[in-house]
Amino acid sequence: MSYWGQLMFQDSASLTMKNLVLYHNLALLVLVFIMSMVGYFLVIFVFNGNLMRGLSCRNSSSNELLESLWTLFPVVWLLFLAGPSLKILYLMEMYSSEYGMSLKVIGHQWYWSYDYVYSADSFMKGKDGELEFDSYMVPTSDLGGSNEVYRLLEVDSRFVLPSGENIRVLVGSEDVMHCWTLPSLGLKVDAVPGRLNMLTLKSNHVGVVYGQCSEICGANHSFMPIVGEFISPKMFDWWWLCQMS
Repeated sequence: MSYWGQLMFQDSASLTMKNLVLYHNLALLVLVFIMSMVGYFLVIFVFNGNLMRGLSCRNSSSNELLESLWTLFPVVWLLFLAGPSLKILYLMEMYSSEYGMSLKVIGHQWYWSYDYVYSADSFMKGKDGELEFDSYMVPTSDLGGSNEVYRLLEVDSRFVLPSGENIRVLVGSEDVMHCWTLPSLGLKVDAVPGRLNMLTLKSNHVGVVYGQCSEICGANHSFMPIVGEFISPKMFDWWWLCQMS
């Protein structure tokens, strides 16, 4: 990945992340407009000596209309940014009551463990079973010369989920605080010992997503990546049956 590519967002894989990227672009647009306007007036005041001398006069040092405008103008822009921000916060914190599967994620020093749990009205109804596994980072020496994997991001066991389905995710920790983060899905939730945090996950695309622990959890904090793979519901049925056989 190029240097400039590392400065950009990952490709959006969910509606929440798409809204976050759009809001980021909107905020940057507002920021560029304000900086351009402030820079324009700064140049005028610096290079226009007559204007500077006029502002220093006692009769022109107070302007109620101007003071009202430069007080109301920032308020209008803040309200303009507050609307989309509140909408995104609502979407991120909205828990869907209709989900067919729960994924329990537990953080350890320094790896993740996953446990699949199905509800009574699951889209996997009739396919009983329990699947639990640990996910460790693959050492660089074991990657070989493959260009299809990322160093310090690949794991030995990916969690696999169906795309287009609401998945309830329960995140906790066994020892210290961790943070389960998937940037392409717009997800970042703390893994706290003795507590389960809940969120709803839904990917609109088929593919692989990468993430890392975003909480400084110890010496090997940077060596507990997160890798998930989203496949079609039919492929997920086949994958589940293979895991149970």
